[in-house]
This record gives sequence, structure tokens and C-alpha cells, in this order.
Amino acid sequence: RCHLQESILYVLQRSIVAHTESAYMVNADQEVLEWTKSFQSELLVLVQNILKLEKIVGWGDRSNLPAALSKYEFDYKYVNYYMNCQDTHIAQVNIMNTEVETSNNPKYIANLPVVAQPLFVHCVLVALTTRRVTFIHKKWLDTIFSCFDYKSPLLKKLSEFAVQQVLHNAQQLSREYHNIRSPNPVVGCVPVNQVVLLLESLTSTVHFILVHAPIVPSSNTNNSKSGLLEFFTFGHEENSNVSSADYEYVNDAKHHMLQYIPKCFDTLLDLWMNWKMADSEKVDNLFPWGKPLDVRNLVLNFISPLFKKYPASMLSSLCEVWHLNRRNLIFGRPGHLVSAASKKQLALIDLLMDIKVCTFDVVLKNSQKLLNTATSHPKDSREQFGFSFEVELVHLTYEYCCHLKKHTMQKAWPHLLNLLREACTITGNPPVTLLGLGFLQLYLTNCPQLEDTKARRELQEVTFKLVEMTTDIASKSLSGNSWFGRRSEVLPVYNEVISVKKEVDSESSLSDEENYEGEHVYTLQAIYVLNECLAQIIDLVYGSEEKDKAITILSPLISKISVYIRNHAHHNMPNAKASAALLSSITDYQYCRKAWSKELFDALLDPDFFIIDPTSLPQWKIITEHLIAHDNLLFADLLMRVTTATGGLLSSNEVFYTQKARLIRRLSFTIYCCEYNQYCKYISKIQECFVEAMKLNQAYQVIREVFLGFRVLILRMSPGTFTPLWPIMLNELYGHLIEFRDSLRTRGDSSFDANPRLLNMYLSISKLLDQALVLSAEMIPDFQVHNWAFVCDRPTTDDTELSFRCLAGEIADQYDKALEDESVKRTANAPFLTAPSIADVRELQPFYSSLSRDGLFGTSGDVPADSTISLLEAALDQEFLDLH
Repeated sequence: RCHLQESILYVLQRSIVAHTESAYMVNADQEVLEWTKSFQSELLVLVQNILKLEKIVGWGDRSNLPAALSKYEFDYKYVNYYMNCQDTHIAQVNIMNTEVETSNNPKYIANLPVVAQPLFVHCVLVALTTRRVTFIHKKWLDTIFSCFDYKSPLLKKLSEFAVQQVLHNAQQLSREYHNIRSPNPVVGCVPVNQVVLLLESLTSTVHFILVHAPIVPSSNTNNSKSGLLEFFTFGHEENSNVSSADYEYVNDAKHHMLQYIPKCFDTLLDLWMNWKMADSEKVDNLFPWGKPLDVRNLVLNFISPLFKKYPASMLSSLCEVWHLNRRNLIFGRPGHLVSAASKKQLALIDLLMDIKVCTFDVVLKNSQKLLNTATSHPKDSREQFGFSFEVELVHLTYEYCCHLKKHTMQKAWPHLLNLLREACTITGNPPVTLLGLGFLQLYLTNCPQLEDTKARRELQEVTFKLVEMTTDIASKSLSGNSWFGRRSEVLPVYNEVISVKKEVDSESSLSDEENYEGEHVYTLQAIYVLNECLAQIIDLVYGSEEKDKAITILSPLISKISVYIRNHAHHNMPNAKASAALLSSITDYQYCRKAWSKELFDALLDPDFFIIDPTSLPQWKIITEHLIAHDNLLFADLLMRVTTATGGLLSSNEVFYTQKARLIRRLSFTIYCCEYNQYCKYISKIQECFVEAMKLNQAYQVIREVFLGFRVLILRMSPGTFTPLWPIMLNELYGHLIEFRDSLRTRGDSSFDANPRLLNMYLSISKLLDQALVLSAEMIPDFQVHNWAFVCDRPTTDDTELSFRCLAGEIADQYDKALEDESVKRTANAPFLTAPSIADVRELQPFYSSLSRDGLFGTSGDVPADSTISLLEAALDQEFLDLH
């Protein structure tokens, strides 16, 4: 009758306005501020007493309270609208101002308890969002918490508004962490231990609903939640059945509060990162935020009881936070199984490791359960989370296991085995399979081999299944076998994941959805994951007496990977490069030779073998060494193919010459890839191949390959080994240079025959001369007694009278002197001719002009002598890849 509640609430509203206006005045009177603060504090004490009184006397009809509240839904919508405007001081002042249109302001509603009044909730939010009056926030938070004892459906709304606002205030303080040492007008308005206060209030609110309040069987029989959603909330958690009608509101509040747990974790993660940074800087007290140790303990006190009671639900919430803070790509660049975790993800792992109740067996056991449930309800998983929950869960668990100690990981094998078995049942989610293979490698490389026979058999079974599934993913870009052919083919067009989504190094770059869709986009990543893991896994899983079992795994893989390396289309280059990297790691294990030797030897003899990405040439050099070095029969077979090549009965000479040149190039490449002096015993047969090829005078491409092969022999064999071959090659070198001189003299450099094969033959011949001049006398002693025939030992000028003119000078004389660049000089210990091919004969003029003008020792600059071989090999790498 005396309208006590109505009067107090309106007075409370005006006190907030008065205190806020005073706080924002430039020359605010401190006495006025203290008075308004004290007055508001006493009002809040009075409100708390009224709440207790209403609870005792049973104010209002509680049975009709939900229906009554539905009539005033507009008032709560208005409160929500206010929360969207809370960042501006104008909204804070105007929205409480009496001059604002009265229809937009919450009003006191008769026959409703104070805790259910929209006006009261509105006053709470305004007080908590006014940053200039944070000194009184403690009183307001205590008032909110006292409302939770009032048994009504209002608990859901009150807790929602309180948690949202506390999280918002904590995020603002967290963002200002880096400005704490600089003058900031906001700092002076924040009371001591404000973050501690916020964390305590957040913990009290969330724990009251999720931890301390009992779980009550719902009276609603029409529960629309699926099995997945129930499992992520309370379907499999510890529960306490209480039948009292006073607690019927609890279930709804619990389910509603769980929606805010990921946001709570995300905010706590920001605070955790700040306090870890403060702890590393040895800062004892960060006024006015609080002590780092206190904040750390409060964060752990918030999470630990929740994890103890709801481990699966909390782990699923952490997966949401993990997804929000991850980089765009789960899988990293070549050389890394997965992308490096972001700073916030690493902080999440650090936080997870510090939760004592969250042990490794709890994480792995609940990960396996969540994975099983999410797999059973894939549609519900996608609808609830908006992303692939299984991928984020496995990725989070993988990073968690990466931070476990070795002895702990060894104990976790039974749980890890169950998780891997569960991953093997997921056939439509390639990232889960790829991460499962990464799990297996992580365990095998950090733990000793299993001694128990049953355990080893289980390990081999899950290994076989994971490799088989990964092989299927890697072959998604292949077409099926046709009825008239055994071999699959690479699909002409498919998505390339790397070209669609690139890894963003910025920590603020978030992914709003799964980056990859479609059937073929994981092909490349599957091959790279196999490259990182497969060789190690096979070597560690199968013992010395079980290596034959590895062939069963590798044979299907090699047969599919070989399709990529034999396809030289531009769109297949990334897959071919990744396949080469995979094969270079597998071929290091000779006990698996039976699985890959035939396929790789056929690939080496492929006419288009050298159409490869230049960056994959080092891998192919390793593959060729592993293929040929340990099997002399293959090298003998290659030599025989070079010697007996005929081109066929019906083929033309051009086809024969092309085939001969290809075989000689592969012979040269094989010698180039192997160790020094490895094929000395075959020098007589190699010499026979070269001599027979030299007889084909008109086969320019064959002669080019012979000179290329001789340059390889100089680098890969000791000088005395190929001494019998020197007279033949010197004679051929001199004879072809004479032909070159005569051709220039007859036709001139401007009208020279532009046949590319002829030009590149002269380039290869000139490169032999260049290499002989660059290398030390110890490497080519046989050339030292003949170098006078090719180049003079001292510089010459136009007025120098010489009775003998070296061959380089005679060739230089045939070029147009007007085009000569006298500033071009050779560099000591470095090759001059490094281009893999030429298109004009005048591109050789600088080389011969410098030899004629400056002589044998006329060089500029100097390259370390130990770099000469590497420079020559770099030029050879480019020449092998040239197809002219």
C-alpha cells in the first residue's frame, strides 16, 4: 500500500543518474561524489533487505509469474537494446534521463517482485556499464547475487545480463593491459583489484547455476534436444536428482548458461595471457588491476569445478574457443604437419595444462566420447557449432598431446588408441584422418616401442587403417581405372587448397567457417602429411622381422602416387612436387624396395621426366640415388638401353636421335645424382656409349647430351678414371669449335642458322671449355697441356703481332666488333656460361671475346675456390630441366 518497492527503485534510478553526471564533470566536487556513492550504497543495502523480505512473505503469485512476465517482454527487449549501446557515454546518460520519451523507459510494474522488475534489471546494467563509477560495482554485484536465492524463472535472465556485462567489463580491462604504464584517464577511475572483483562475481554467478545448484529432471516431456546436444550439456554428466518444486527453474538456467561458457573461456584466456606476461616480467602488482598470482588462481578456480563436474561440456566449449582463435589453415606449409598454433591457442593449451582436475586421461577419454557422439550426429554438430566440431576437437587434442611429457604420453597410449580407432571410423572428414596420422607419429617418436604382442598388433592394425584412409584421400584427384587401361589418370581440373586459402600470419585473422570444401581439395595436404609421417611410422611400427608387412601398406600408395609423378600438366605440378618429396623419404628404406623400384625406374625413363617443378629436383636427385645406387642391375640395364637404342624399324632418324639423346641424358643424370667415384668400374662401357653417340655427326641433340655427360663425369669421378676418354673428347671439342668458327666465317653472326638444337649443341661444347678453364689443375690435369690451343695465356690487343692465334680468338674475330662489350670479363673460379639454353648465336660473343681479349688469367673479382663446384652444379641443375 505504501508503494515501498516502487519508490525505492525510482530513487535508485535517479541516484545512478546523479552519480554518473557528477563523475563525468570536469571539476567534480569530491564531497558530492562521496555523498552520492554512500547514498547509493545504502540504497542497495535496502534493496537487498527488501529482496529478503519479499522472499519471506512470498510476495506476488509465483505460479503465474512466467505468464505475467511474457506481457512485459518489450521491457526486456529494451534492456537488450541498451546493452548494444553500452559503449557510449551518451547512451548511458540519455537512456536514464527523464527527458527521454517515457514510452521507451522501463517502468515499475505492479504485482511483480523487485527481482522481476525490468526497471531493476535496467538499473543494474547502467550501473555496471558506467566506467566512471566502478568503485561501487562491488555493491551492485553483491545485490545481483542476492537475487539468485529468489526461486523464480527470473534466474535465467538475471544471470544472463550479469554474466554478459561482467565479461564485457573484463574484456575492456584486458584490452587496456598494455597501457597500464602510460598515463590513461580511465586508469584512475578503476578501483584496486577490479579484475579480481569481476572474476569473483563471475565465478559466484556461474558456479551458483552450474555447480552448486542441483540438476532436476525436467517436467517437459517434449524435449526437442538431440542426443548430441544433450551429451554436450548434461546427458552424460554427474547429476543429483532433486524433486523439490522450488528448483524447477534450474535446468532451464543451466542449459542457457552453457551458451555463455565459450565466451567466458575466451575472456578468461585474454586475462590469462596478460597475467602470464606480467608474471614473466616479474611485476608484483599491476595497479589497479590486481596481483598476477591472484588472477591466475581465480581463473583456475573458475574453470576447475566446471571441468570436474562437466568435463565433456567444458571440452566442447574449449573447442569453440580454439576455433575462434585459430589460423585460416589447419595444415601448414611443406615441412610442417600442421600450422603453428596462434598465441591465443598456445595460451589455451597452457591453461589446460594447469588445470589439475583436467588430467591427460580426462582429456583423451572425453575427446573420444565427444568424437563418437559428434560423428553419430553430424548434422546436429554442424548446426550447433557452425563449424566442423570433430576437426577442432582432434586438432585441440593433438596440440595438447604435443605438450605432454614423454612418460605421460606413454601412459596415455590406451586412451590414445581408442581416440585413433574412433578417428578411423570417420570416413567423410579428411582433416580428422590426417591429424590421426599425426597423432600416431607423435606417439611413436616420443615413446619407446611396445613390447606386448597384443599391443603391437593393435598398433599395426590402426596404422594400416590410417595409412589406407590417407591413401584414399591422396587419390581423390585420380579418375577410376578405365576398361581398356590399368592405370588411373589425374583429373584435368580440381581445386587446390593452397591456392584458395593461404595461411595468414596475423594473429587477429580468424576463420568463420571451414576453409575447404569439395572432394579433391585435401589431395595435396594428404600427400604432404604422408611425407612427414609415413617413413617414420613404418620404420617404428614394424620390427626387423616384420618389414615385409610394410610392403602391403606401401604398394597401393606407390601405385597411386606414381600417377601424379608421371603426369606433367601444369595443374598437377603441386601434387607431383609433393609426391616427389614423399618418395624421397620412403626410398631411404631399402627393405621396402620391392614396393617402389619398378614404378620409379619407369618414371625415370618417361620421355617427359624432366618436366618437373625446379624446386622438386633435389628430391628427384635423392630418389635416383636411392633407386640406382643400391642396385647395380638397374644401372647396367640403363647402360644397355643407351647402347642398344635403335628407335624401331619404322621410325625415322629424328625419332632415333631424340630417343638416344633422352637415354644419354638419363645416364648423365644418374651419374650426377650418385656419390663420387661410384661408377668408376663402368667407365669403359660409359666411354663406349659416348664414342658410339659421337659418330652421329648430324644429331645435334645427341652430341649436346654427350658433352653434358662428360662435364658430369669430370665432377663425379677422379681425374685418372676418365683419362682414356680425354683424347677423344679433346679431339671432338676442337673439331666442333673449328666447325663453329667456319660457320661464323661463312654466314656471319647475324645470318647464322637459328636451329635451336645446333645453337644449344655449341652452347654445351662452349660450357665444357668454360668448365675446364674454371676448375683447378688437380681436377683436370689432362687439359692443362692442351689449353694453349683454345685460349692464350696473356691478354692481346689489336697491335699485338702473334705468329699463332688461339681458337677462342679466331672465333671472337668472326663476330661484329661493334657489338662487343669490353666491360664484360670472366670471374675467377666461377663459370661464365650458366644459361641452360640460347636463342641467338650472339649470346656466345661475350664469352669468346673475353677469352680473346683478356687471355687465360684476365679475370675480375674472385669467388672462393670451394664454391666453384656448387656453382657448376647449380648450372647443371638448370640445364637438366631445360627441354630445348
